[in-house]
Amino acid sequence: MELDSSEKDESAVDSVLAWRVHHVFKSIQLQEITIRLPLTSEDIDCFVDAPGKFQNVSMKAGGVPFDTLNPCLLATRTVNDSFEFVSGFELEIINYLAEALNFSGTRYTRLAGNGSLIGIGAQVTTGEADISISTHEYNPYRQSKLSFLHPTYSSPINVYIFRKSASSFQDVFFSCCDVYIWISLVSFWILSSILTKSFSSLKQRTGKVSKNDKDVGSNAILVVTGAACQQGWYTSPDSVSMRIIALASFITHIVCYAALTATLVSTLSVDQQLIRDSSDLTKYQYKMYSDGTALVADYIADKVEGKSTNDSSVVRKTISSADAFKKIYSEKAGLISFSDFFYPQLKTYFKSGCNVENPETQIQEKICKDIQQVSVSRVPLKAGTFLPKHSPLKPYFNQKIVLLIERGIRHRFLTIFFRKSSVQCVKAPAEPVPIEFKDVWTAIMILLVGCVFSGIMLLAERIFYNFLSQ
Repeated sequence: MELDSSEKDESAVDSVLAWRVHHVFKSIQLQEITIRLPLTSEDIDCFVDAPGKFQNVSMKAGGVPFDTLNPCLLATRTVNDSFEFVSGFELEIINYLAEALNFSGTRYTRLAGNGSLIGIGAQVTTGEADISISTHEYNPYRQSKLSFLHPTYSSPINVYIFRKSASSFQDVFFSCCDVYIWISLVSFWILSSILTKSFSSLKQRTGKVSKNDKDVGSNAILVVTGAACQQGWYTSPDSVSMRIIALASFITHIVCYAALTATLVSTLSVDQQLIRDSSDLTKYQYKMYSDGTALVADYIADKVEGKSTNDSSVVRKTISSADAFKKIYSEKAGLISFSDFFYPQLKTYFKSGCNVENPETQIQEKICKDIQQVSVSRVPLKAGTFLPKHSPLKPYFNQKIVLLIERGIRHRFLTIFFRKSSVQCVKAPAEPVPIEFKDVWTAIMILLVGCVFSGIMLLAERIFYNFLSQ
């Protein structure tokens, strides 16, 4: 039992002596509190906050070093046989909690485990460590043995594949608009033709039709087609109603041409990717693998591959990172992982076979060029540190973690961590790239079809004219 009292000379009339008893780790703390009368708001705040102030208490924290995977997560150092954690996102979080709760010191214990109860979980449950530095994913097995705190680590689950172009030939004309837009345009063209023909016929029945209106009505389809092509007709209608129809057709197709031009520019300005979302991975029959960092990787792999979770042929997808990188580059395969684990491992893999003067820059350029990231889960993975089961310190730590999140400190730590761990792909200034045949082949095909159709019509007119002449 430890005694932590504050000696103050207060009269019995103006103050009341009180003792607070609370449990800290495996010791009982007695704190003497002198309450002045009458109570003020400042005294009440100090009184309420008293349980969260653990002066002269040393906290033992255990963690799994990640020097080989990602030192930005948790890095270590050994000097003169003295081991300690020196930097990393997880160390920043645990140091913040120690300062927020006024622990006098933090001692670190080391264990090269995998986060299960055999590793760091055993340290916490046996009392070798009071809290884990390393964050771990929640699952029922761990939660039955340990008390998890509010999550401080959050990351989306992605699939990393080799970047491939959509096709060697781009259909820039017909694929630029949704099918419903094409249906609307064709429907408007048909409706305009019907209205033009109907108004001309109606005027002919009333006996009040001009020659121009009659010619426009007789060639309604060609008139509307000419308006759509912004070419018009050799004559214009005289009636106001038919002129409104022609004007509406002109304006509608002007807007369509402007939208089509903008779409063509945007389509030709970027490289179209073969894989746009997780459904394309299933469509093109990509095989999924995992590096073991996500517990739900096998379930996601079976879902992406279109297999049932009850299928007896389903096997574990976990392989080494080196083997996964080889499969990504050699076949249609993807690796389920997190950005803060995937990119550092890929950099190490490339550095092992790189013999250039400045490998870091070239490796980042290669990764940005070759690797594509596809999201496969709407729910991000959340992980947190943990205490022994039924630890009385859980509410105190959770309170400080909530403040850590609300004040944006956790977000800042996490942003710096991901910025250091991931590859920052900066786009180079745009350079003019010559347009190739594969980019505009649909335009050439439309011209060829138009030329062939015009030639057939010219030949038919010539034959018909010779037939009439004879």
